[in-house]
Amino acid sequence: FNWNTKLVFVYVTAEYETKLNSLNQIVLWDYIIEDIANADFTVGRHQTMLLPRHHNEYPLIDQGRGLRALQADANLTLHWCVMPIVGSIFR
Repeated sequence: FNWNTKLVFVYVTAEYETKLNSLNQIVLWDYIIEDIANADFTVGRHQTMLLPRHHNEYPLIDQGRGLRALQADANLTLHWCVMPIVGSIFR
């Protein structure tokens, strides 16, 4: 965070490939960080990640049965966008 940071939008996507579509992306989780006090994410020893309590807004829905019949692994990716007070959005 600096003087020009309004907020940071953080989200996790699952990416996988099916016969119907070469790239499928599903947003699983998102969070808006509005100040430095809410920006502390801790990786625990027995937990995958301790995140702020947040319910899942996005249901895990797929076209057809591609996700259930998936032979390969799905990749989870953490994305973020820094939204400034003035200027361009950074990803």
